[in-house]
Amino acid sequence: MIELKDKRVAVIGFSRSGYSAGKLLARNGAKVFVSEAKPRGEFEPKASELVSLGVEFEFGGHTRKIFEADFVILSPGVPCKDNLLCELINSPIPIYSEIELGYWFCKGKIIGVTGSNGKSTTATLVYELFRDSGKRSHLAGNIGLPFTQIVENIREDDIVVLELSSFQLERIASFSPYVSVILNLTPDHLDRYPSVQKYYEAKLNIWMNQDENSFSVIRRDDPNLFAYADRCPAKQIWFARERFDLYGVYAYDGSIKIVDNKGYITEVLKVEDLVLRGPHNQWNACAAVASTIPFGLPLDSVRKTLKRFSGIEHRIEFVRELDGVKFFNDSKSTNPDSLFWALQSFTEPIILIAGGLDKGTDFTPLKKLVEEKVRLAILIGKAKDKLRESWDGATEILFANDMLDAVEKAHRMANSGEVVLLSPGCASFDMFNNFEHRGKVFKEIVQKLKSKYETGTR
Repeated sequence: MIELKDKRVAVIGFSRSGYSAGKLLARNGAKVFVSEAKPRGEFEPKASELVSLGVEFEFGGHTRKIFEADFVILSPGVPCKDNLLCELINSPIPIYSEIELGYWFCKGKIIGVTGSNGKSTTATLVYELFRDSGKRSHLAGNIGLPFTQIVENIREDDIVVLELSSFQLERIASFSPYVSVILNLTPDHLDRYPSVQKYYEAKLNIWMNQDENSFSVIRRDDPNLFAYADRCPAKQIWFARERFDLYGVYAYDGSIKIVDNKGYITEVLKVEDLVLRGPHNQWNACAAVASTIPFGLPLDSVRKTLKRFSGIEHRIEFVRELDGVKFFNDSKSTNPDSLFWALQSFTEPIILIAGGLDKGTDFTPLKKLVEEKVRLAILIGKAKDKLRESWDGATEILFANDMLDAVEKAHRMANSGEVVLLSPGCASFDMFNNFEHRGKVFKEIVQKLKSKYETGTR
């Protein structure tokens, strides 16, 4: 840990993690300067709170004052496209992530969950597996609270489950989880990274400081990820949706099984007993179970949690049934791969609401699945033209002006026995504050819908 007393620290970006990082630094004796591109009015009363702790601010843009810092904490949501920030990155001033800062204070054992898809569901399930077993546990990072907000309350025997994005892993130096979990690697965030390789490298930073005294849970049946497995310095625990004779957890022949390091097989539960919908959630469940193996959680407790865990908000979340049509909110779907698995989760005909802000990814590989699963696609946002071109001829396609228009069209055209699914496959920032805001708006509109029989629109 770096000695913080009287250190000059610049925090760039004053959103959730920037606020928590600045507060932690100030309480521990650092001289904190926060640089934020947006106006101050968006950050009250939190800005005034930190001013009372001696923190200095600049709002409305970044100045050369950031170069006076001994080191910098860069918030994950700040893209380094500003010329001054590019210059800072190329300077000798150390730059760390909020996750790295939190690690300096953390006394508990960390389980770090990353990957392109499934992070939130898996991290939440891991947290609940430990909590239900009686362990004092915390869930933070890219989900829930920032790591630096909770870290001073973490005890030595606590379990800390962190959901970690590629942005959060970019600027680590000493951060090292006791158990790392990498769920998968698929192309994403190509609006921010110059190549798929650079994006993958950011994810794989989670291995940077692990050693033979730590563990890594790795998906065996993901060729993109397996290609890098020999880089992993930790003890490996594998998972997959097929059988491998390797130490790990596998879903095959209708059940989830643990294969121990001597080759003995123990059944955890039947796949049909999982409440989680969709084949992709078999991977998530296997990974979550695998992360508990180094801690020896009682299998009965693990089994009970898996049988009741129904998932998280905004991830294939059932909203309502109206006129025989089921509405599902999958606003967490922000890339083509997550959209793929959402579509695979249903046997019913789907009316799909998709679109938003394109992240430079390719939607054409979904065309065959859209043809098989989607009766009607209603497209929204800046990516709607790209999606129409990618799926031309696969299904009927309509454009909608906004979420209200999309939901009303879906409701009007849906037949009993069909599913209306919001699974955008894109970022939300062209129309909403974030994916949570997008999902909330969708759910509010759906809940206000009236039966076609009442309104006479059938």
